[in-house]
Amino acid sequence: MKTYGVLCDTRVVYVGPAADPRDACVRATKDAGAWGSLGPFKPGPMSPAQCESGSWLDLTVYDLGDMPAKPGVDPEDEDVLEAMTEEAFVGEFIARQS
Repeated sequence: MKTYGVLCDTRVVYVGPAADPRDACVRATKDAGAWGSLGPFKPGPMSPAQCESGSWLDLTVYDLGDMPAKPGVDPEDEDVLEAMTEEAFVGEFIARQS
C-alpha cells in the first residue's frame, strides 16, 4: 500500500497507508466521530457548495510516496504539508454528512 496524506479544510487529518485515494478518505474519517455519519465518498471535481444541498465533507488526497505513516499526525505538521505539492495531488473527494 502507498502512503497517502489527506487534508480537510487545509488541515492534515491522515497520513498513512491506503489501497487507493478513496480508501485514504475512508481511513481518515473512520475513527473521527466529529463528522457524524458520512455517505459514501465520491470524486469531487466541484466544490460541495455546487452539489445538491446539504452538508458535505470535502477531503483532498495526496500521494506521499515512501513517507512513513504518522498515526495521530499534527494537523499542521510542516513536513507533511511540504510534501503535499501539486505534483503529489491525486484527487478530491466529498461525502454527504448527516
